[in-house]
Amino acid sequence: MAAAASAPPPAPAPIPVVSAASSEHNQHQAQAATPNALYFVGSRLREYASNTFEQRKPWTEVFDRTTFSRPSSLQEAASRCRQNLGYFRVNYLIVILLTVAASFLTHPSSLFILGALMASWVYVFVIKQGPLVLGGKELR
Repeated sequence: MAAAASAPPPAPAPIPVVSAASSEHNQHQAQAATPNALYFVGSRLREYASNTFEQRKPWTEVFDRTTFSRPSSLQEAASRCRQNLGYFRVNYLIVILLTVAASFLTHPSSLFILGALMASWVYVFVIKQGPLVLGGKELR
């Protein structure tokens, strides 16, 4: 009989070729990760907002006129203000947010001004590396 047939030599490993299609696939995967990160951040913000919203006090307690009395001194008034602010902080935050939302709805141009202000702050404090020079004077 003939000698045992020898196995054919192994084929060389294929060399990966990067094509435009695979490059687009990698870019698509990178973009797919971004919405997941945004979803994570969004879900964390929603969770934080709902937890904060649950800490609000009843509005009847906020506007209860029977609890008002004249403080005997300026120090007592300041102490009451601090206690009141700490106790009703979520309610005050809701009032401020509703006021800002109403302001933006009645004056939409203020959104543009706010965006320009925010962009300028980002430029000055994040993007620009050197000192800020205004009117020939250096600001630090």
